[in-house]
Amino acid sequence: MVSRFQIEDMLTQDASGVVFRALDTETDQLVAVRRFFPFGVNGGGLSDEEQADYNIAVERLCGISHPAMRSIICGGCDPVDGMPFIATEWIEGASLQAFIERGPVSPQVAAHLLTQALEVCEEISRVLGEEDVWVETDVHTIIIGVEDSGRGITFWISPLRWLGKKDGQRGLEAIASLTEDLMGWREKAILDHEGGGLGGWLKWLRGATTRISLSEAREMLAGLGGPPPATAAKRMVRPAVRGPAIKTPKRKSSLPFVLFGTLLLAAISLGGWALIHWNNARLRATVDSMHLLDPGEETTGTVIPPEPPAPEPRPKSRSAAQASLEAVELSLQAKAAETQNPVKATIPNEVFSIKDSARLLKLGGKEVTLEGVLNGFKYSNKETSLYLVFSDKPDIGEARGSVVLKNAPADLHEDKLASLKGRKIRLSGKVRIENFGKTPIISLQSRAAIQKVE
Repeated sequence: MVSRFQIEDMLTQDASGVVFRALDTETDQLVAVRRFFPFGVNGGGLSDEEQADYNIAVERLCGISHPAMRSIICGGCDPVDGMPFIATEWIEGASLQAFIERGPVSPQVAAHLLTQALEVCEEISRVLGEEDVWVETDVHTIIIGVEDSGRGITFWISPLRWLGKKDGQRGLEAIASLTEDLMGWREKAILDHEGGGLGGWLKWLRGATTRISLSEAREMLAGLGGPPPATAAKRMVRPAVRGPAIKTPKRKSSLPFVLFGTLLLAAISLGGWALIHWNNARLRATVDSMHLLDPGEETTGTVIPPEPPAPEPRPKSRSAAQASLEAVELSLQAKAAETQNPVKATIPNEVFSIKDSARLLKLGGKEVTLEGVLNGFKYSNKETSLYLVFSDKPDIGEARGSVVLKNAPADLHEDKLASLKGRKIRLSGKVRIENFGKTPIISLQSRAAIQKVE
């Protein structure tokens, strides 16, 4: 890991492991490197046998490609302490948590997101030979790529389930919990029809999370977010239990009277039809004789207009599944656009300050201008990035400028920028989101991106 990946910054750390932003020296691309703690922060690494199994799994998983999964570049175990790690593609974007903090997503978006999660899990299950929820379902780990990234929802493989060390949730319990988070249903009584049928689907899932397969759960989702499909309703609703038959006294059959009445009505109808048919035939013959006259001859009498042509067959409509998917995509795009492009951000030449940091989090990948009095400089943990900060002790959510020092021009190093300290400056560049959607960073590519404000 040390030889190939140049660590730039530590993004997050918890009891499960630590995540770094790093540069892949073989491709010059940014990657996310995760180092796992399979037995907790104070525990050791994997045994020799576990390391062998882990390396085989990584090799298989590197071949998986799905638009909703972070592609795995490589992985292995630290030769010193046996700690496992993986390197995955870097997705520029914001966490799903940032979206749902503004309110629950629409049922269409929820159904689409859950379907994507189940599809990825099915793909991984085929490779590993064991079915499980292999992706992380905490909303802060699910990333929605910025517009320029070309990616939508992306999931991260769950390291603890992969290593077989996770206790607690089993089967599809994690998918059920994710559904509640998306719809804002935590600790609420939900009716079957709520969420366009998602309520019934969730109850069905909760009732047998360890017995339902990934494909069954995904198939039941098809068409949800709107009226639930008939097949889903049949499987979600428990059949009524038949009670004992109730004996009723026998009555005399009324069949002869019914049969006689039916025959009489049929005879009357047949006679009426014949009379109408004979009259129409006479009228049609009259009309046909009129049509045979020469164009110059005049006719008198009533002319019955020709019957209108039969309407052309209507083109076949799109399948319900296709229409549902398109509606989900449009809803998801609208949700992303609403979050990433607030109305105020469309004002030309708007200048932001650190007070607008929360708004800048929603402008990932956009060109912006940040203004303020430069307080000083800070470095990333590995001193690969230089940060221009605007307060003495900036918190994690405060906007700042950033210079990636590798291959950066000499005039973007601290010694050349020191004269700006205490001066009011403007930084211009694209917004990059770090620390899992918590920190807006203005990427500085040249000295011209830093201007003094007189």
